[in-house]
Amino acid sequence: MIKIMSTWKKFSEIDNSYQEKKILMAKELVNPDCLWVVTEKIDGENASINITNDGTITVGKNSLAIYSTDGNILNNGTLNIGENGVGIYSDGGNVNISNTSNINIGNNSAIGVYGINGQKIQNDSNNINIANGSYGFIVESGSNLTNNGATVLGDNGIFVYGNGAGTIINNTTGQITATGSDNIIFYTTNGGTIVN
Repeated sequence: MIKIMSTWKKFSEIDNSYQEKKILMAKELVNPDCLWVVTEKIDGENASINITNDGTITVGKNSLAIYSTDGNILNNGTLNIGENGVGIYSDGGNVNISNTSNINIGNNSAIGVYGINGQKIQNDSNNINIANGSYGFIVESGSNLTNNGATVLGDNGIFVYGNGAGTIINNTTGQITATGSDNIIFYTTNGGTIVN
């Protein structure tokens, strides 16, 4: 059960650049079952909602850091994701993981970025660490991923899982390192294209 700690439905911009702008105290950010940022389009409004994270967001077990529908997410900061948690869940819109980003993905089915419904994801970060039994990216229902960054997997990890994905591109700068055993770099089902 996810507890919604704070929601923004009427703001067009969310900027987590400064500590004092955080609505929640740091103690609350690390609690299990915490949903930190929620954005949803208001019915009848056409403007996209933009989220920028320049700070650090830490969520615990079974927790979700950022959720967005039809918005644009720019992550320049750090996401620490607990066991079975999700860093970014985005339905439509765009997600940009910049080259200053750090994403530390916990054990046991934790997910860095989960995109559905034509989501466009671009990763430029060289600091994505996937712990045992977890996922870097999940792309479903026509969502696309372009990877320009480096990633390290532990054991039993999957870098990209696609289910009905669009196109998954790993460019020449995309260095994927599997330090452990039983890892999968790309796993797709129900269509999708992989370009490596």
